[in-house]
Amino acid sequence: MAVVCDIPGVLLKGAFPMSSIDVRVLPGRRCYDAEVEAIVEDHWQATLRQKPQLFDGVVWCLVSYKVCMGEVAPCLLLEMQETSFKYVIYTHLSDAGKQMDAARRSGACGLMALTETADGLLVFGQRSQYVGAFPGYFHCELKEEVGVVWAGVSRCEFYALLDTGAEQGHKYEFVLYLRLALSASDVFRLYQSAIDKKEHEAFLFLQPGSNTARPVAPTGLPVVSVDDFLSGGYLITDVARRALQLFHAEDYKT
Repeated sequence: MAVVCDIPGVLLKGAFPMSSIDVRVLPGRRCYDAEVEAIVEDHWQATLRQKPQLFDGVVWCLVSYKVCMGEVAPCLLLEMQETSFKYVIYTHLSDAGKQMDAARRSGACGLMALTETADGLLVFGQRSQYVGAFPGYFHCELKEEVGVVWAGVSRCEFYALLDTGAEQGHKYEFVLYLRLALSASDVFRLYQSAIDKKEHEAFLFLQPGSNTARPVAPTGLPVVSVDDFLSGGYLITDVARRALQLFHAEDYKT
């Protein structure tokens, strides 16, 4: 599905309810040529010497995506295949990897969730200085660092597919929209009592909307407007910035 908008790198825009998404996992792991395999391993060993806490976990590649007409509404077909973290940090995040042809890269797909509380604030956390990629950047992730479980989600949709751009070697990025049944105050209390805070150094709530139509922010919470967040010098990846701009521009929640 073609997307026409002023924000670059938007490959596909929904929204698609989760029931209309068909994910097919291709067998085996993503294959690379011998030269890439050797270079990736050398780069990985050098990376481990600098950051021995890293591990080569599973990462999913997006092989193809297609919008099909279902019986009632359009559905989204995704083909995925397994790779691992060491291929991503070389083929997408290293200077040399960014010069590779797209077909030789991993085609990894990241995931972000634009998460809105029941009282209309967006949730962002600042990554620790000790994580493997983009330390100190603000992003949206909840489970380990905040302790929000799936029962606390009242709405979930596939919002958009974005190209991350040159900053992340043109990886793919799934953008979900989550609406919580919890208020911002509830989420912040969970964050303060969560066991795993190592990945987040700070926590922030964003107020969407214009000056006259912003949700009321509870007192005692760290809150800034979306406009001030985007223009105020906060570290944020290019793809997260564009996803937030897309969401903010069309007032998605309404």
